[in-house]
Amino acid sequence: TILSRCQHYNFRRIARTEIIERLRHVAAQDQLTFEERSFVALARASEGSMRDALSLLDQVIAYGGKAINHTDLELLLGAVPQELVKELMRAIMDQDSPAALTSLAKLLDRGHDLRAFCAEVVEHIRNLLVAAVVPGTVELRGLIETSEDDLNQMSRNARALTPEQIEELLTLFIQAEDSLRFSSHPRFVMETAAIRATRLLRQRDGTGVRSVQTTSTSSQKYPVEPDVRKSGPPVSPPLPVRQEASVASKLAPQPPVTSKTEKVARPVVLSDPPLKPMTETAPVIEATVPTAPVAPQPTLQWESVQEEVAASFPNIAPFLEAGRFVGMEGGVVTIGFAKQATVARARLEKEENLHVLAKLCEQQLGHPVSVRIIELTETHPPGPTMAQVRAAKEQEQRLVLFERAKANPTVKQALEIFGVDLAEVRPIAQQEASE
Repeated sequence: TILSRCQHYNFRRIARTEIIERLRHVAAQDQLTFEERSFVALARASEGSMRDALSLLDQVIAYGGKAINHTDLELLLGAVPQELVKELMRAIMDQDSPAALTSLAKLLDRGHDLRAFCAEVVEHIRNLLVAAVVPGTVELRGLIETSEDDLNQMSRNARALTPEQIEELLTLFIQAEDSLRFSSHPRFVMETAAIRATRLLRQRDGTGVRSVQTTSTSSQKYPVEPDVRKSGPPVSPPLPVRQEASVASKLAPQPPVTSKTEKVARPVVLSDPPLKPMTETAPVIEATVPTAPVAPQPTLQWESVQEEVAASFPNIAPFLEAGRFVGMEGGVVTIGFAKQATVARARLEKEENLHVLAKLCEQQLGHPVSVRIIELTETHPPGPTMAQVRAAKEQEQRLVLFERAKANPTVKQALEIFGVDLAEVRPIAQQEASE
C-alpha cells in the first residue's frame, strides 16, 4: 500500500456531553419524557458513538414508549446501576465492611456481571483521583464526563481522602479486575477487594497508634535500668577496682601487715562477681562445638520423579498422575489411589512399573527404596492427585507469564495502539525459539 496515495481518517470518540446534548434535542423534538440520568446512561452505553446512542434511544422508545422509567432503561441496556456503585463507594468512605458486602449481594441478586461492576468502580475511583488533584471545576468538566450534580458530589468526596489513599483504592480494584478474569470464584475476589478497601483507612490509623505506643513503652524501658543497678549492692566496675589494687600494692610495704592483708583482700572480694558469669558461659561454648558436623538427610523430591517419569516413561505417566503421593517412611515410598481408579492402580502394580519408580527414587536418594501402592480410605487425609497438582502449577505459571507479558513495555504499547486487550500468552518451545 502506498501511503502517499491513501486518505487518512483519524476517528475519535465523541464526548459524552455532546451525545447527551444531542439526545436531549431529540427527546425534546419527539416529546419524550426521560430522566437526566437516563441520558447519561445512554451516553455511557454508546461508548462514544453517536449512531449507537441514537439506536439505543430507538430501542428504548420501542420498549417503553415516550415515557420510560430509569430502572427499566438500565434493565434494557443491561448496564450496572450507578446507585450500587455509589452505595459501594459510600461504604468505602465510611469504612463500613458490612454495607459493602450488602451492596455486592444486591448486585448479584439482580444478576449483574461482577467484571462490569468492577470496571464501573475503577472508573468512579479514577474520577475521584482526578477531582482530588484538579482544583478547578472548569477543568474537571473537560476531564470527567458526567452530570453536573455527580461532578459536584465527586468533588466533595475527593476532599475527604488524600490522593495517595485514592491511588491505593484504584490499584486495589484494578488488581481485582485482573483477578476476576481468571478466577473461578469471582464473588470471593470482589468481596475480598471490598473488605480491604473498607479497612484501608482503619489500618493506617491502627499503625499510627501502634507506633506511638511502641515509642512510649520504649522510652519507659530505658530509665528502669539505673534503678535496678541502684537496688543491687554498691559494686564498682572492674577497671577502677584493678587500678585501686595496683596503687595499693605499690604502697603496701610502708603500713603494717594487717593493712596489707586488708588491701589485698578487697580486690579479691570485689572482682569475684564479674568473674562468675565468665566461668559459667565457658562450658556452653565448648558444648556447642560438637553439634556442628551433622549431615542433613536427603529428602525425596517427588515432583522431580514425576517429571522424569513423564519424560522417559510416557506410557505410565498418565496412570501415575491419577494417584497421590502419600509419603515416604522407612525406605518405602507410598502412592495412593482412589477406590474408583482401579485401572491406573492395576497398571502401576505391575512389577516392571514398580521397578522403574523405585530406580528413579534410588537415583535421587542414593540408597535402595521400595514402592508400595495402596487404596485411599477415609482414614487418609484428603488431598489433590498428581494431575491436579500439576494442573494447578501450570495454571500458576500461566498467570505469572500473563502478568509478565502484560507489564512488558512493548506489549503495553501494542495494546494501546490497537485498542485491544491481552487475551492469552503462550510460551515458546525450545525448538521454535531456536528456529
